[in-house]
Amino acid sequence: MGNSAGILGAERLFPFAIKARLLVVGRQRLQHDRKKLQFLLLTTDISENSRREMLKGVAPLPVVQHYTSAEVEKLLQLKGTKVLGFRQSPLSRTIFEGLQEFVIQTPPPLDPVPDPDPLPPEVS
Repeated sequence: MGNSAGILGAERLFPFAIKARLLVVGRQRLQHDRKKLQFLLLTTDISENSRREMLKGVAPLPVVQHYTSAEVEKLLQLKGTKVLGFRQSPLSRTIFEGLQEFVIQTPPPLDPVPDPDPLPPEVS
């Protein structure tokens, strides 16, 4: 488990995330609901092929890799789970901030919006 204040704070919020039904489990469900997710949590004992597949499948989402599947079972009561998503909410955002040091993928930065009608140079 974690020992820094942010990680412990995030772990204390897990029961509230369960109660608020913010967790999404299952690859098909994650693919289906990816636009509704705040971030994805991968366990450290996930296979490299599964990890690569999940990173490719949810490209614009931030991804955190932390905990083993045994720790996820203990913290979230989800047996055998190696990939889970957190639905968008202020609570999920706070949990994500607590796990910030374990982020392995961040969404690409937004491109600045180009000026739709730039002023032409003045001709004298």
